[in-house]
Amino acid sequence: MKTITCMGETLHLQSVTPKIHTQLPKVYLLSSDLKEVALYDVLVNGALLYTFPSVDTEVCASSIFKLSQEAEKLSVPLICISRDLPFAQERYLTTHELKNVVMLSDFKEGVFGKHFGVEIATGNLAGLHARSLSKVNADGVVRYLEISDELTQEPNYKKIPRI
Repeated sequence: MKTITCMGETLHLQSVTPKIHTQLPKVYLLSSDLKEVALYDVLVNGALLYTFPSVDTEVCASSIFKLSQEAEKLSVPLICISRDLPFAQERYLTTHELKNVVMLSDFKEGVFGKHFGVEIATGNLAGLHARSLSKVNADGVVRYLEISDELTQEPNYKKIPRI
């Protein structure tokens, strides 16, 4: 079981930890306009996939903006998955006018977080997603993966593979 920290508190993730070369789960999530979307339908050319606790935190909001720029350089969308309500996700997109970002909500049952292994299982943040960044191909295979050891830290943007 992978552990991370949040300001010194140790948090455990689900027992299934994602790995490079594994397949993304075939799940349906809610878009910011309240439509059910199959995750694989937005992977046309691959994507950067970003999970995080909440769009309403400074670190999450800042990193989404920076990752959208990285995704644009790679000519892929940035797919953001959190347990936020679709309304909060839509508010973020509208406020920041990001065009290359797809927000998907896992709020109902957390099925993506559970199946991908990024759901926080212990502590006050149990049920939310850990901060993770993946690069996936059009077939949903993980080619790069980073799970932040400290929940309050942004991903390492320099490590994202350019190919």
